[in-house]
Amino acid sequence: MQNKQCEDARPAGRANPILRRIGLFFYKHLSNFTFGVAAPGISSHTFYLTFPLRSKHFNKTRSILTRYTYVLSGERQGPNLIVEPLLSYHFQHLYAMTNTNADPIYTMGRSEGETDRLITQSLLYEGVTLRFFMEAGIGPGMKVLDIGSGAGDVSLALAGLVGPEGHVTGVDMNPQILETARGRAAAAGHEHVEFVAGDARTLDLGNDFDAVVGRLVLMYMADPADALKGFAARLRPGGIVAFQEADFTQYRTFESPDTPVMNQVKDWVIEVFERSGAATEMGFGLYRAFVDAGLPAPTMHYEALVGGDESWPGYPYAVQAFASFMPLFEQFGITTAEEVGLDTLGERLKQEVKASKRPLLLPPHVTAYARVG
Repeated sequence: MQNKQCEDARPAGRANPILRRIGLFFYKHLSNFTFGVAAPGISSHTFYLTFPLRSKHFNKTRSILTRYTYVLSGERQGPNLIVEPLLSYHFQHLYAMTNTNADPIYTMGRSEGETDRLITQSLLYEGVTLRFFMEAGIGPGMKVLDIGSGAGDVSLALAGLVGPEGHVTGVDMNPQILETARGRAAAAGHEHVEFVAGDARTLDLGNDFDAVVGRLVLMYMADPADALKGFAARLRPGGIVAFQEADFTQYRTFESPDTPVMNQVKDWVIEVFERSGAATEMGFGLYRAFVDAGLPAPTMHYEALVGGDESWPGYPYAVQAFASFMPLFEQFGITTAEEVGLDTLGERLKQEVKASKRPLLLPPHVTAYARVG
């Protein structure tokens, strides 16, 4: 049987009585956005359904597509009950953009290369983060909750601050990356560090922590203030809330006619974060988030990493970051792998810094902390 692809909902309805009803529903009720949905993993007999989509009907449509996917396999045609939603990346992104309760897409993606980038990032920002935590009052013997712990970099830094008499719990929604974190903690001999998979906003983690912290995590949450309010409820009286977030407000203005490569890199970075739905001004937005969460006005600092020496680790870090960005760059039509030129990007940045005598600026961070009760 030949593959079939429906260009609109009405032809799709001829394939099967049940599918016809679904197709008629799409045709009658949905408009504005055109979207294609396919069943991945089916090699040569995948049935495609393309239809217009109106955001106010999105949840109902998504529910239908989650339950029914029609695959033409050999000579037999019929419904397949799908446990996991067979939604394309486009479809998931539209859901995030049209559902105000949904978190933004994680801009950097999930891959082994991204895990390596997170580790490099920690080496660059570790000084900033450690100074921040010490000023906030995190020290020996404390029990600390690390939100969005990723590969474990912040948790491992905290392990050194609280010492073996303290305890660190890292939480991340990506169970695969937590295996890396656990391995690193074990290799470092940190028996007082544990990692839990899940959403820290909903997990039952107790309410006896001395501090709750996070780095580059609130910018990916739909309601940062509500999240902070929930995190603060995990604390003992007098506990510390401390978060470090990126902010692109001033980063936008850092350009020069003498640095076309750096200018373009900066514009691409800002656009991909904006298009993914991330809060690009979360750094300065920490003040509002703390206050709206009912927390005291935080103590804040602005930190920016700048470098130019040929051995500066900011160059390879920039290349790693762009490798993580590439899927969304191409998904959103921002740029292409050929235009970015990952193989030569680091060297081109170095040469431009040398010729222009202007350093390379990485996206700045803002830190904020306050004590509760």
